[in-house]
Amino acid sequence: MDNASYHSAQTEKIPNTSSNKEEIKEFLQNNDLFFEESYTKKQLLEVLKTRQFTKKYNVDDMAKERGFQVLRLPPYHCNFNPIEMIWAELKSH
Repeated sequence: MDNASYHSAQTEKIPNTSSNKEEIKEFLQNNDLFFEESYTKKQLLEVLKTRQFTKKYNVDDMAKERGFQVLRLPPYHCNFNPIEMIWAELKSH
């Protein structure tokens, strides 16, 4: 699967530095990570880094329900995507 934005919609977005403080707090609570209400945004992000999270995508869940597994291609590596080779061949004719 390519890296189009509609293929990469996440089931639960993992907060980052551009997330607001309330979003980070909610994510930490949902994942049973302890923090003090008085923590700054920087401290909350440090708490977030104490556990490894993997991104979960909506498309992956839909495919899994139907018995398929999604293979994600690395960005900017069109040589791994067979459809790109076919398009290149078609464009030359």
